Amino acid sequence: MIVLIFERVSELVFIRIEGSNVTFSNSVNGLYGNIDGLKFDYEGAIKENPDLKDNDDWHDETLSRLKEKIQSYETELEISDYIIKELKGVGYLPLYRKKQGFRKEVLQ
Repeated sequence: MIVLIFERVSELVFIRIEGSNVTFSNSVNGLYGNIDGLKFDYEGAIKENPDLKDNDDWHDETLSRLKEKIQSYETELEISDYIIKELKGVGYLPLYRKKQGFRKEVLQ
């Protein structure tokens, strides 16, 4: 298991990776939710997937493609590197990565 901690404005975002299962939480509610609860910005989703521009089901298709991308990685570390890269690009500040049973790694 790997836990990633990001800062966005004044809240912390926690991402837990167990195998290929990814869950998200934040410092406001503290509850972990699965990837199905993610909200996508239409402009960002279309920038990443231009073929979905005229698709009324763009949100579900974007979510499906994200799940496939995560499943394509073989290790939790690869998944965490992908998530760090993607979230860093949209303004999230990566703070720490904590691997199960080890000290946290500072990501700045």
